[in-house]
Parts: sequence; structure tokens; C-alpha cells
Amino acid sequence: MYAVADGKRPQLDSTRVETQSGRWYETRVRMAGQQMECRLDGRHVLSVTDDTIRRLGRVGLWTKADAVTSFDGLQVLPLDSIEQPQTCVSSLV
Repeated sequence: MYAVADGKRPQLDSTRVETQSGRWYETRVRMAGQQMECRLDGRHVLSVTDDTIRRLGRVGLWTKADAVTSFDGLQVLPLDSIEQPQTCVSSLV
């Protein structure tokens, strides 16, 4: 997970997960204040606390190095608009 601000992209944290080529995965990110939580197919994989982004910002999807990844179904919702506030995207690895 990265935060991009003022042209800088610090890595906040990372984790290793096993994936299979050609399979779709559901990725969910929940951000409330300084707390961020990431899930892959419903399983918690990463939690981060960071204060880089202090106001409303933008969401970006990015893959590193020579990865070939497709994204579909991106939803970005405000915390008060849904029962379980999360950003959800499906990705094909």
C-alpha cells in the first residue's frame, strides 16, 4: 500500500499473498481517518495507520514492475453511504 502526496510515493506496508494467473480476485480497502484495512477475497491481509492524506483525495490503482493486471468494477463510496464502508475492485492477475 502506498500513499501519494506532493509527488512522493512512500510505501506504507506490504504483504505476500499467493495468487494464480488468470483468476479474478476481489480486493477491498476501507479507509476511515488514518486507519486503512485491506482484504483479498474477504480475508484480511493488511492494516495500516498513516496520516499522509488528511483531506478528501483520490483513489488510484497501480501495479508494480512487469505485472499484467486487469481491473473491473471499481467502486469508491463515502463512509456514510453504505453499511460496510469499503472500496471494492475485482482484479485479474
